[in-house]
Amino acid sequence: MAPLKRLNDNFTYTNRSAMRDQITLMQPSTTNNPDGSSPGQSVFAQNVWASCKLWRYGREVNSADLVQGEVYWDVRIPYMDGVNDQMNVVGPNGENWFIVSVSDPDMRQVELRMMCREINSGGVTTDVDEVVSGGTF
Repeated sequence: MAPLKRLNDNFTYTNRSAMRDQITLMQPSTTNNPDGSSPGQSVFAQNVWASCKLWRYGREVNSADLVQGEVYWDVRIPYMDGVNDQMNVVGPNGENWFIVSVSDPDMRQVELRMMCREINSGGVTTDVDEVVSGGTF
């Protein structure tokens, strides 16, 4: 296998052997159903080899009555035309990631680098689910 291209500034592409995960890229529908509802997403590309690495872990976001865990992923794939930040990624284990940004780092159409955001389903924190009575503390 020939070595990957290098630039003068020591920039290197992600080695293809590091792309061990398979992901699916989903694109939003451009049309609506006859009743005006959104038909959901369609598959843009399936079984795409990718390198998925955890970038930032364990941040909690508090909004209104919800507490949500937030994780960011660094996802790298071979270049594909048409990938944009309006799409979602279905991760290797079925996770749903939102694409925050897509970049072709050196504009040579060799590799795409995506910053993706994963958010769990938030839980309500203002309601009391259990009342403890009696006992000593």
